[in-house]
Amino acid sequence: MIGKNQRKRIVRNILWIVLLGSGSCVRQRETAREEAGLYRMNTVICSQQYERLKQISVEWSDKINRRMETCGQNVILYVKRKLKKKGSSTKRTGIISQYDELFKKYSSEINWDWRLLASLVYHESSFDPSARSRAGAYGLMQMMPSTMESYGVDTAASPEKHIAAGVKYIKYLDNLMSRHIPNKNERVKFVLASYNIGPGHVLDARRLAGKYGKDATVWENNVDSCLLSKVDPKYYTDPEVRHGRCHGKETHAFVAQVMKLYGYYKTL
Repeated sequence: MIGKNQRKRIVRNILWIVLLGSGSCVRQRETAREEAGLYRMNTVICSQQYERLKQISVEWSDKINRRMETCGQNVILYVKRKLKKKGSSTKRTGIISQYDELFKKYSSEINWDWRLLASLVYHESSFDPSARSRAGAYGLMQMMPSTMESYGVDTAASPEKHIAAGVKYIKYLDNLMSRHIPNKNERVKFVLASYNIGPGHVLDARRLAGKYGKDATVWENNVDSCLLSKVDPKYYTDPEVRHGRCHGKETHAFVAQVMKLYGYYKTL
């Protein structure tokens, strides 16, 4: 460990080297020969000190690197322990959020696993009942004002009423998509996409899929790619498209993220 006095000497030596290097060394009022001798002597001393400083700096650098590496490893181990502890607690209790009982109560109305509903709500609002998007969507279910009005809720309604209203909207979307997507597991993805961007754009993407040789009953690598293409004039001006241009990238990611989180929730 470098002592306080040694650090002071090192700092003074560094300042002396800087002064010599810049040509600002203070000359004594002595003869030119004495001055030259003093300068040469100090140059030798400073050269020796400079080499010592380089050696110390290397030693310090090695010590700091080793210390930082150790600290980094300790932080990683600490985080892993915390995550392991948190994960074991979650697995033991099976709790996802404070609204789990409401998710269990209302998910039966749409024949969904309650954990899938929880995953959707997490990605919509992070379980924040007062969340408001830039577009104006509000609450746990992030419904737009017009949709909330259609299902009899407003910003003053309780979280339970928002969940109940959101589930009713999901049920409407599921009924709409069931005419075209017979497979329940596949239909979930279409419902999620419709919840996020609106059913009109999803139905447009299905029609484009049918026109361009893709499977209109399969989401991944079929209808989802057609939804993404609706940002291109070639496709959003196509006669099959009835709801115009849209940016499908967010919806594409939303469906994938909800399904991925749902998969994780099922392991808890």
